[in-house]
Amino acid sequence: MDNLNQNPLELILYLLLAVSFLVTIAVIYIASKDRKKTKKLLQKVEEIKRFDEEFTNTKIEIQEQTLKNLSWELHDNIGQLLSVAKMQLLLLSKKMNSVEKEGVLDTVSILSKTLQDVRLLSRTLNYEVLNKLSLEEAIRIELGRFDRLGLFETTLEVEGEAFKIESKEATVIFRVFQEIFSNVVKHAEAKQLSVSMHYTAKTLKMRAIDDGKGFDLSQIEAGCGLLHMKSRAKLIQAQLLIKSQKQQGTEAILIFNK
Repeated sequence: MDNLNQNPLELILYLLLAVSFLVTIAVIYIASKDRKKTKKLLQKVEEIKRFDEEFTNTKIEIQEQTLKNLSWELHDNIGQLLSVAKMQLLLLSKKMNSVEKEGVLDTVSILSKTLQDVRLLSRTLNYEVLNKLSLEEAIRIELGRFDRLGLFETTLEVEGEAFKIESKEATVIFRVFQEIFSNVVKHAEAKQLSVSMHYTAKTLKMRAIDDGKGFDLSQIEAGCGLLHMKSRAKLIQAQLLIKSQKQQGTEAILIFNK
């Protein structure tokens, strides 16, 4: 009788153990399949990310080559033509009376300033020249052009001890701020542009603030090159933030970690 009473219990126990074993195997199998699916999904995401980065890199390389060609054109052709025009006017002025000479020399002065601006612009367009300049020097040159053109007043403040930034990364940062400055010229109607560079041990925080008319970010987020600038910043793992309100100016902040 005892054996008969124990057999059903043992049978139930064995069944429960068997079911538990099967459930465990099933869970492991499903988890394994899920891991494989997750791994494949992550691989696809990584492939898409690499493709986007390569695509953006290619676009930037093409743009940099275009800017380099434009730099050569400005320096070798337009710069030379301005230099020749300046020399011819100076030669011509020697044969003029004092009144006529004064007017020609004024024109020569304008040509000299134009030639200087063309040469400075040529330098900042050519990424090979940028390799020889520090980021601060390149920013100063760019702001100096705006000051001479009388577009608006500019200031540059540098805080902390500057650390070395690789030329490729420095070029990306500079191009982002070139585009920011370009937007100020084209859209802001600003009177002042303030730029600051704040260095800590491992971080550079750059800020550009204008007092222009501002804009509604919700309406213009995909325009004015904002997405393009953010894509550039992402290439060097930098963060770009844009803050703006109508009639309250615009603030651009870039945070770069070395």
